[in-house]
Amino acid sequence: MIIERLENILSEDFNHNLLDVLKCIDAWRISRDETRQNIALSDNYSDSGLLINSYHQGMNVPKDDAEALKYAFLNVSATHVFRSVLNKSEFVFHNIEVLRHLWNYYNKASNGVFHTDMEREDAYSIIYYLNDSDGGTFIDDFFCKSVSGNAILFKSNTRHRGSSPKIEKNRFVLNILFTADSYERK
Repeated sequence: MIIERLENILSEDFNHNLLDVLKCIDAWRISRDETRQNIALSDNYSDSGLLINSYHQGMNVPKDDAEALKYAFLNVSATHVFRSVLNKSEFVFHNIEVLRHLWNYYNKASNGVFHTDMEREDAYSIIYYLNDSDGGTFIDDFFCKSVSGNAILFKSNTRHRGSSPKIEKNRFVLNILFTADSYERK
């Protein structure tokens, strides 16, 4: 399991521009983590936030040219985040394949649950924070507060959950899932 905290990946201006697009795009849907598949939203549970899958290799997203155009800015931005994180990381990954760009939105009522992104040993997750928030990410007992421009990198088979804000109105993050044959310290 790698847990690496990276600071100041990209500028506040970059994040603000990205947030302006995310707040206006009509692709958001309710996230229902795998442990809540059979629980109705009215059963003493809220949602697990909202999500946009702008790229997912296994689900063929984007599915057509229109959807590719709709998600173009998000996917170019996610690629920029991904490359910037790997550039700042203390690790070098070999034979990389990006599997997913997943955008998450949490409000005060959202409740994330512990889950893994993928069980494969060669899979890694990046969580990039787009805005400052008192929410964050729990990885087992480790808590990483959402700080705009910061990221965490960890093995995708590590249990983690998003934590909604209690003071701020919302929390936006980008989760990038990728595989690599191997890695080593720089």
